[in-house]
Amino acid sequence: MPVAGLSRGDVILAYDEQPTEKYEALVEQLQAVGKAIEGGDRGSDDMIALRYWRDGKELETKVAPGKLGVQLDRRPPKDGLELIVMQTRGEEAAIANVSMLDQIRLHGGSLPPLPGTAREAEAIARVIKTASGTATLLKGESATIGRLESNAGGKRILHIATHGLTGSQERPYDASLALTQPGNTQPR
Repeated sequence: MPVAGLSRGDVILAYDEQPTEKYEALVEQLQAVGKAIEGGDRGSDDMIALRYWRDGKELETKVAPGKLGVQLDRRPPKDGLELIVMQTRGEEAAIANVSMLDQIRLHGGSLPPLPGTAREAEAIARVIKTASGTATLLKGESATIGRLESNAGGKRILHIATHGLTGSQERPYDASLALTQPGNTQPR
């Protein structure tokens, strides 16, 4: 249930038009507004401008002064969002999707299917099997991070046909490969 217009996973960007890049900055702003009210420089019913990030969009609302009625997290926003994903989807899904989800949330949209990747993977698997005698082909729902890890050990050739997601100078760890989101079934 949203409190003060906020929901779990929202990231507060500015409180009373002051940036809140760190936990301490938000606490300082809350205290400054409290002192202004106590000193009579501001009315206790004056609404406070709040800017926050949710699902790749910056939103604005107004809230009553005070503690907001939300639980603030001291960790960087990325860590908190990853924890929410881990708790709601399970470890394998979270590991496979955390960078992809960050990028999709930041930039919107989804990843469209890549035409021809199944045929490409099958053709390469045939060539490798002819040359070496064995080949493991993971495609569609079988192409999860867990199955990739358990099948890649000791292999000389690893061919991956998927979306590549880029990082940036500020967030180099966003660079990732998009694998299939694991379903609820156990691997065979």
